[in-house]
Amino acid sequence: MLRMAHRLTSHHRALFSPKYLSGTSAHITTTSYFRAPFEVKDNDDFQKRVLASTKPVLVDFHADWCTPCKALSPRLDAILGEKNGLLELAKVDVDNNPELAMQYEVKGIPHVFSNKKWKGC
Repeated sequence: MLRMAHRLTSHHRALFSPKYLSGTSAHITTTSYFRAPFEVKDNDDFQKRVLASTKPVLVDFHADWCTPCKALSPRLDAILGEKNGLLELAKVDVDNNPELAMQYEVKGIPHVFSNKKWKGC
């Protein structure tokens, strides 16, 4: 199975070699406005990027060791993708930001909330 994955990777790599792309444009376009989730670094970062945001921000309190958090993460990414840039996702690691977790009364993780009511989102 590992060999097969290597063959597929090699095959895909060959398609993007100069031999196949000569004289063509290799631009990739998309209609999705998916924005990657951002990691909140500290309380000041939370104030600037979440509370002061003009867009609704979904806030995910999580930890690297939390299995339910890992299971929830792709679902939150899917919601973010469906909203086409109308919503942002902030990730707060409770191990790195225990003050924020206490301030927002996070009793267990994953813990998700929004900074605003979602109107037309």
